[in-house]
Amino acid sequence: TTCSTPRKEQAFADPKKRLIVLPELKENFHNRELARATIATLTDWYDAHDRTVSDTQRQHGGTVKIVGPVISVLAGTTYEWLVETIDVKDLSGGFFGRVATVSRERTNLRIYQPIMPADWRFADAVVYNGFLKLAGYSGEIEWEPRALALNRQWFDTRPEPEREEERPFWEREDKFILKVSMLFALADFAAQPLVSPIVMEDHVRAARRSVASLRSGFIQLLDRANLAASVTAQHYNSVSQFMSRVQQATHSRILRHGSSQGILAPEMLQILAQLRQENRIEQHRNGSPGTGGKIYTWRTRTISVD
Repeated sequence: TTCSTPRKEQAFADPKKRLIVLPELKENFHNRELARATIATLTDWYDAHDRTVSDTQRQHGGTVKIVGPVISVLAGTTYEWLVETIDVKDLSGGFFGRVATVSRERTNLRIYQPIMPADWRFADAVVYNGFLKLAGYSGEIEWEPRALALNRQWFDTRPEPEREEERPFWEREDKFILKVSMLFALADFAAQPLVSPIVMEDHVRAARRSVASLRSGFIQLLDRANLAASVTAQHYNSVSQFMSRVQQATHSRILRHGSSQGILAPEMLQILAQLRQENRIEQHRNGSPGTGGKIYTWRTRTISVD
């Protein structure tokens, strides 16, 4: 099969295939509810085939059937935002077992005035032409028999995960290796005069090394989430016990209590919102509307016996 060279605008002409780039998730998902709803949708679509969705753009509504949708998401954020916004059950559940979590620590490397290399135009042309070659290719990606055997041997002998919460990633680790192996094969295909991409043993070995780093990033995320959940639970209990003891407190008094316990204001607002949602506290104002501060009252739980 020979690859045609499409025009630049034809590269993403298929309406069923979309690449979503989100440089900073915090700017796109401003609250936990939106983030969790998006995660639920993407999880549902991960293994989906044909989808029927409501069309909200047309005047009379209706439904549209999308055959074979492909959605790729490339997103960036920090551990802190993920742990603060995403529920720990979502982190250790199915969604993040389907996501390649690439972890990088901040570096102290400083470059005052980056200088473009002398051959940057040539390098740019190589990348651009490789992209066009990939965009114009269609067909199966072949696997060398020895590459398949190497991957099968790893699959049959790999140990069980050490922790049960690592299982979502472990169960899909082989799919990560398959996909990354094909990406390496496609990269060689784009850079060399090959007729079609072929996955070789070296591609599989390189993919296994790459996926091992993804597993490490996933485990780091779990560890930080579990630590944060433990701290949050302690803070929640501290505020609950404080309100149970004093029965009523102003917003500023609660903040002072939180400060003494290492609870920052944003986390305190989340704890108070959760307590209100659970009907454990009531919120009202001290004074006429528009004046006075917030006051929280502890709701004494009663048990009725028939």
